Amino acid sequence: MAAIGLFAHLSPVRPARTWPSVFDVNQCDLSDVTLPYRFGWGPCPINLATAGAKGTGMYNTTAKRHESSGPRALAKAGSLDKHKLLSGFLMANLLLALLLLVTLFHGPARAELRVASLHVPAAELVGKARLKYLVWNVFDARLYAPSGRWSADAPYALTLSYLRKISGTQIAELSVSEMRKQGFNNQAVLNRWQRQMDGIFPNVSPGTSITGVRDDKGHAIFYQNGKKIGQINDREFSRRFFNIWLGQAASDPGFRRRLLGTNS
Repeated sequence: MAAIGLFAHLSPVRPARTWPSVFDVNQCDLSDVTLPYRFGWGPCPINLATAGAKGTGMYNTTAKRHESSGPRALAKAGSLDKHKLLSGFLMANLLLALLLLVTLFHGPARAELRVASLHVPAAELVGKARLKYLVWNVFDARLYAPSGRWSADAPYALTLSYLRKISGTQIAELSVSEMRKQGFNNQAVLNRWQRQMDGIFPNVSPGTSITGVRDDKGHAIFYQNGKKIGQINDREFSRRFFNIWLGQAASDPGFRRRLLGTNS
């Protein structure tokens, strides 16, 4: 018993440690966050990870020290930061996608209206329609006229936005074929018009738009995606060409009604 008392007397006694109620964690050594600070070892007797997660260098030491270990709290804080970053990234991309959709659906229409307004006073949309052949979509058509009211003898603009690949030569050939179906049989004139159209119409693919304008002189002016590509100064040609879609003898009456805005 005396020996025990002797050794007890010789053993160094660790003095009690006291800490201020508020501790500056910026003065602590963070080199080893695995150190069990909850037992009061190391340079800081507080949960450094929790203090850091609160975003301040000052922390109340009267708070619970056993709340969580340093690495776990740091990982939780990092996870929250990553979640916020990912949420912000997704929101920014969503807004960008919406902007692109608005541009996709409304951008071409605005460009067409600008072209139409070059020749058609107070140009407004009259109607629109999609042309199909069997199960294939061929093009979307939109008609612009003064104040949205179409007349065959007044300026107007017809835009065809293609949904399939078609060569310029095919467009010219099909146009002549439709004119012939509607009763125009002057082959010499048709041949001349076909050569003129063949020199104007480009090969088209999805995304290509051709706008044909009937101006106040009765001339036909053509634009590709807003850029002028040719003109045919022949009133008879203009009448026969636009009658393919707008004339009483159009091959697709339903398409014509929708284009003129009279479809019930």
